[in-house]
Amino acid sequence: MPDLICRKTMIRCQTPGMCSPHGGCSTSILKEASACHSPTIQPTEAEGVEVHSVQTREGYDVWDKLCAIPRYGFIHSPDNRRVLKAEGIGNWIDRDDAMRVVDDAQSELNLARAALSAVTAERDRLREDRDSQQRVCIAEMEKADQLRAEVEALRKDADRYQWLRGRIPGSAYRIAGVIYSEGGDGVDAAIDAAMAAKEA
Repeated sequence: MPDLICRKTMIRCQTPGMCSPHGGCSTSILKEASACHSPTIQPTEAEGVEVHSVQTREGYDVWDKLCAIPRYGFIHSPDNRRVLKAEGIGNWIDRDDAMRVVDDAQSELNLARAALSAVTAERDRLREDRDSQQRVCIAEMEKADQLRAEVEALRKDADRYQWLRGRIPGSAYRIAGVIYSEGGDGVDAAIDAAMAAKEA
């Protein structure tokens, strides 16, 4: 004979045949079952574990639906030759009713899993978009670094020219075969003219 599961304790029946009207499980058995199935350390929010509220029954809806299923027990017939099913006593519940509750809970779980899958896919897409934008930003930053290096090189060339420009004597420099006597501004004009002639 398979083990019988008590509706009170949800464990294997410790006293078969002692359900109502025979007094049901003894107080000691209920206390023992409660101690075996009640954790001594309750999880807390700080540990990152969701804690259900026994007072508001939040998170216990499936359990409450199971407990709401009409229960029944078994009694002996008056002639003690048969065992009769008695509604409203005992701790047994109908299997089909329990299966409907579990099936509904499984359907809700499947919907939640589908929603979670969709959210996970959206999260992955957003992560890919973020990574793509990061790659673009990194490429642009590398281009900016290259431009800064080029600007710095041009600045050094300009400093060298300014250094040389300020040290050419007014009557002792030659540009493109022409001797100029002006200093400073004359050097700039002579260089511009020589570059324009070369481009032409």
